[in-house]
Amino acid sequence: MKKSIFLSASVPTYGREFFDSCHPYQIQIAVRSLLLLALGRQRLVFGGHPSITPMVYAAGRSFGLNTIECVTIYQSAFFEDKFPLENEGFADIRVIPKEAELKDSILSMRRRMLEDNEFEVGIFIGGMKGVVDEYEMFREKSPDAKVIAVRAGGGATATLPCTQSDPAIQELEESGDYFSLFNSVLGIDPNSERIFSN
Repeated sequence: MKKSIFLSASVPTYGREFFDSCHPYQIQIAVRSLLLLALGRQRLVFGGHPSITPMVYAAGRSFGLNTIECVTIYQSAFFEDKFPLENEGFADIRVIPKEAELKDSILSMRRRMLEDNEFEVGIFIGGMKGVVDEYEMFREKSPDAKVIAVRAGGGATATLPCTQSDPAIQELEESGDYFSLFNSVLGIDPNSERIFSN
């Protein structure tokens, strides 16, 4: 069984840390490039976010996919009254019970997300401090997994340490050629059928 792709991505909120250093359009292009290559070809796991979940849902619809089988989304019950409407389009939504405090609720959700799955790669795009936290947890829980940090989108991801030994991959992380970056690491045939059989 093929291991999953972990996605940690968001467009930083206006006025918050990392907003001034991010490139929202590039973040969206990077996420869409990943979906163009991988959605329906390898399981995608991520923590639900109002700037990312709708993009994944829209891509699944445009590809004619049954997104139930392609994606696993984790959410904290702390945000239950704020879940994106697009959540209804995914059957594999895993709502993790909330803790007394927001910080602990998010930590609990992230632990479950990273402990319940086996990952081939973690992909980090844009984001705020949460991306840094998820990167550190991912490296601890999946030390043998590959990492792609899409630095060209800015945000918190641009501050992550470089883990690539191949200079060509390092260069792609800094470039805007997101499709080539993802394909060079994931090795997914972009002409293969979009079915979920792994």
